[in-house]
Amino acid sequence: MPDTAMIEAPQTEVAVQGESSAIMSLIERAARDESVDIDKMERLFQMHERMTAKQAERDFHEAFAEMQTELPEIGKRGAAVNSNGKELYAYAKWENVNEVIKPILSKYGFGLSFRIEPNEKGLLITARLSRGGHTESTSIVQSLDMGGAAMNANQSRGAATSYGKRYTAGALLNLVFGDEKDTDGATPASGEPITADQVKQIRDALAKLGQKDDVILAWAGTRGIGATELENMPAEGFEQTIGQLNHWLKVRGKNNG
Repeated sequence: MPDTAMIEAPQTEVAVQGESSAIMSLIERAARDESVDIDKMERLFQMHERMTAKQAERDFHEAFAEMQTELPEIGKRGAAVNSNGKELYAYAKWENVNEVIKPILSKYGFGLSFRIEPNEKGLLITARLSRGGHTESTSIVQSLDMGGAAMNANQSRGAATSYGKRYTAGALLNLVFGDEKDTDGATPASGEPITADQVKQIRDALAKLGQKDDVILAWAGTRGIGATELENMPAEGFEQTIGQLNHWLKVRGKNNG
């Protein structure tokens, strides 16, 4: 009977405290025993860390699933305009996105942070979503090429950072951006992509510059023209995009002349 009782007691303790707590209790007892091997202690610590990390990951995903039901569709309250002041399309401003998600993240115990680092192609922007010791992250490399004199260096960096935050936060949180027309005067985008002929015009201009699609897509992203490829670029963004390419060609022609 005494032997049986000694075996059953730890099992009851595990059921009450959980596996991680039981391991921690074992570590504490072992620390008081001078005969315990240091290597065994280290293995116990490693086991405890793995179990704690696994639990943190489970808690993270459970809380995230609950939070998803409260994250609303975020309106596109920014408006991109051409050189004549004509509104071309709407996009979500980072300050509006942050205003909406911040209290919801706090309610569920999440923290959202960003790391901005120089990169040979511009800026490497990494978003980190953390909760209780577990972190998920995603990154984007954002170009600083804003088209010659259109913006100075500080403005280009600010625009790239804002776009990178909006893009990475949206990817991590699965945010949905909806069209709206509000007091900012933003005109909703139609959602229609550019035509095949317009795609050809853009690629012809890129060929003259010796560049590929990713160059103009990166630039378009800084202006809120969301597109992963030319074929799905919103029609409202064509005029500004081809205008920028023509500007680059003009500048290049002057420099060569």
